[in-house]
This record gives sequence, C-alpha cells and structure tokens, in this order.
Amino acid sequence: MPGLKVFLFIMRKIFFQILGLFLVISFWVGCREVLAVEEVLEIEVSEASLAAEVVEIEEEMVEENITEPGDEEVQGRLESVLEGQEVKGGPFNSLKYLVRVGVARGIPASTVVLILIVPILATMIAILHYWVGVTGFGTFMPTMAAITFVATGIAGGLVLFSVILLISLVATYGLRKVRLHYWTRRSISLLFISLGTFFLMILSSFWKVFDLTKISIFPILIMILLSEEFVRTQLAKSKLEARRLTLGTLILAIFASLLMNWGWLQEMVLLNPEWTLFLVVGVNLLVGKYTGYRLLEHERFGKALRVKKKKK
Repeated sequence: MPGLKVFLFIMRKIFFQILGLFLVISFWVGCREVLAVEEVLEIEVSEASLAAEVVEIEEEMVEENITEPGDEEVQGRLESVLEGQEVKGGPFNSLKYLVRVGVARGIPASTVVLILIVPILATMIAILHYWVGVTGFGTFMPTMAAITFVATGIAGGLVLFSVILLISLVATYGLRKVRLHYWTRRSISLLFISLGTFFLMILSSFWKVFDLTKISIFPILIMILLSEEFVRTQLAKSKLEARRLTLGTLILAIFASLLMNWGWLQEMVLLNPEWTLFLVVGVNLLVGKYTGYRLLEHERFGKALRVKKKKK
C-alpha cells in the first residue's frame, strides 16, 4: 500500500496548493473590486460636486429680466417691496394707490416699473445730449434700444444689431442695381434680415456665450428699426453722419440699460411714482433752458474762445 500512501500524499499536497492559490486569487479579486467600488464612488462624488458647482454657477449667472412679465423672481421681489411700504391717504399718494390697484388687478409690477422708468431714461439721454454732447437718433430710439439690451444682454444686443445692420447694408447694395421701388427693396431686405436673425438665434444656442433663443420679437424689431435709421441717414446725409449717430445711439442705449437694471432705481420709481413725475418734469425744465457749450464741444470751440479773449 505504499504506492497508495504516496498518491494520497501527492493529492493532498496538490489540493492545498490549489486551495492556497484559490485563496490568493480570491483575495486579489476582492481587493480589485473594492478599489473599483471606491473609484466609482469617488467619480460619483466628484461628478455630484461638479454638478453642484455648475448649478451654483448657473444660478449666479442667471440675471433678472425686468422686460419679461413672466419672470417670477422679479415679480416676487417688486411685489414684496410694495407690500413693505405703508401707504397713507392723501392727494400726494394717489399714484402710489393706483400702482397698488393695478398690480392687484393683474398688471405685472415689472411693467409698472418700465412705464415709470422710461421717462427717467429719456431724461438722462437728454442730459447727455445737451450737457455732454453725446447725440443719437433722438430720445425714442436709444430708449427702445436700451430695453433691447436689457432683454438680450449688452453683448447679445450688440451682436444682434451688427448682424441685422450687416445684412441690411448688403441687401441694400445688392438690390441697388435692381429696378424696384424703395419699399419693395426694403421688404426683400427684411426677408434676409429675418432669416439671418433666425440663424443667429440657432447659433447662440450652441455658443452659450449669449442666449437669444428666448427673446421675443420686439427686441428684434427695435434693432431692425435702428438699422433702418442708419440706412436712411446714410442715404439722406452721409456715411459719416450715419456712423456718428448710430455710435451715439448705442452708447446712450448701453448707459440707459445699466440704469434700467439698477435694482435701487426700480424700487425707487415703484415706491415713489409722484417724486418720479416731479423729478422728470423739473430736470427737463432745467435742461431745456440750457444754452451753453456742451462738454465735448469745448475742445472744438476752445481755440476760438481763447482767440476772442485775447482780442478783448
């Protein structure tokens, strides 16, 4: 039986070796699985933290849009401001009472603010024109362009205007050789402007630099009107005058849009509509009586003034 004992000894040795190898492999596989689970958990945690940071950044980047009546954040802020003010009876508080009646009857508080703040913007544009010397296409066009910049953002509004103006100029020069009436040529130009604006809205959804996908038709129409003013001035006067007035309009509109986005000014006109009325009338009476030199004209007429003083 010595052969059987040798066989059993060999088989037992092989069994323990296989068992040891199995235990080593099991331990190695278990360690790999634990490490893999830890890596997955770390990836999930990092992704969750990254997503939280992205959400936080997006929340910080979201700006209030006072031109949008459906912006609940703006409406809630303005309505809470109204609720925090106690209105007493008297003839000097009649506008405050009417504001609260209008909001209670469904008029958005942001619309009330826009109605009250537009005359202030026109007043500031008049001050910059008569005292500083910055001029544009009247007071209406810069004010409307400012509302567009609030709705689209300054960068998005400038890009939108540039695209519309470029398409309008190209269409104007391209259709000049076609024997058509002026209004028919402008109608064809409007077709190209509409298509170009649509493509720009699609591109803005991919770029993520500015978002033009949710704007209404009114900012687009305002920018089309501004480009029409440029083309009309270029044809009636000169290219230099058209560029000067357009640049002045954009500067005034950017300044007015910054004022319109000022939260303190929004709350001030909403809580004090009577003072807004008196301020607009008083400042315009003061500015309307000004007959001196504008700030930007001192360099232009400074030499003539110095010569006149020397002659005296």
